[in-house]
Amino acid sequence: MPVELYFAPNENAAPVTFVEAQRRFADADIPCTVEPDTDSPEMHWIAFEPNSTCIFATVKNREVVFATVQVSLDDDPAFVGQITQVLESMGFDAGDPDQYW
Repeated sequence: MPVELYFAPNENAAPVTFVEAQRRFADADIPCTVEPDTDSPEMHWIAFEPNSTCIFATVKNREVVFATVQVSLDDDPAFVGQITQVLESMGFDAGDPDQYW
C-alpha cells in the first residue's frame, strides 16, 4: 500500500505550469510520462517508470495547484527524496492534507 505525501504551492511560490513541472523533473534527470485521469480533466498522473512512485497532480488554468505523491515502499528512498527536492524547488511545501480542505 502506498504512502501519500501532499504538496501545495507555498505563499511565495510563483505559478508553475504543468509543462514547466515536467521540464523540472526532466532537468533533474527524473524522466516521467504524463497521463490524464479519465475521470477528471483537472487531474493528471505523472509516472516515473520503472519506479512505482507517482504523482497525482491537480491542474487549473494549466498551473499545478496540488500534488499528491503516492510513494511506493518498493522504491529507493533516495528517489523519493529527488522528487521531493524538485517539488520544493518549484515552491511547493509538504503538509497535512487537512490544511488544504
